[in-house]
Amino acid sequence: MTWEADGLGFKTRFANHEFVVWNWTDRDDEISGYTLQLKNQKNLVLDSIVASEYSPNHEFLGKIFNGARRIAYKVEDVISDLELALMQS
Repeated sequence: MTWEADGLGFKTRFANHEFVVWNWTDRDDEISGYTLQLKNQKNLVLDSIVASEYSPNHEFLGKIFNGARRIAYKVEDVISDLELALMQS
C-alpha cells in the first residue's frame, strides 16, 4: 500500500476508496488524537474513526498514522542510506 502526504495527514487508495489519516490536538483542553476517514470516488466521507489519547482505538490509529508517515516520507530508505553511509566511513 502506498501512502502520500496530503495537507496535514496522509492518504491512500484501496478498492476504489480513499483513506485519509491525520493527527490533531484540541487547543482548548490539549487532548491529542487521530482521525481516519473513508471516502468514496466522489470524495464523500463514508465513515470516520476519531480517537483521542483516552480512546481504546488510539493505539490502533496511531499505528496507521505512523506507518503512513513512514511510507509517505520513505523513512526506511533514509535509514538504509544512513546505515550505508556509516558503514562506508
